Amino acid sequence: MNDERAPEATPRPVTSQVQEWHRRLEGIQQCKTLDAIVALYGPPTYRVQQQGFEIWHYPLGVDTGMEYSIHVSVWPDRSPQAFLDFEPSNVSHSLASRYGWVFRKH
Repeated sequence: MNDERAPEATPRPVTSQVQEWHRRLEGIQQCKTLDAIVALYGPPTYRVQQQGFEIWHYPLGVDTGMEYSIHVSVWPDRSPQAFLDFEPSNVSHSLASRYGWVFRKH
């Protein structure tokens, strides 16, 4: 019998900034069309073409060592789908703000 357990992930602190970004994600998710997303949140900072669809990127910023952005999956025959993306970053919050990696407020 193996009593070894996989290490449990340490929960990340949820700062007020991350909570705000979750609210923005929910706002984008409520938009039913791309025109509505652009009207409320502006055009994406950049787009990545994939096979048959593209991903719109809305960079948010850096918080607690993670770089956050909202990605919107855009298909020609489907409603847009938005999700929060985050990955480890060694960029400080002040440096990210200096380069404009802050989500546009509406």
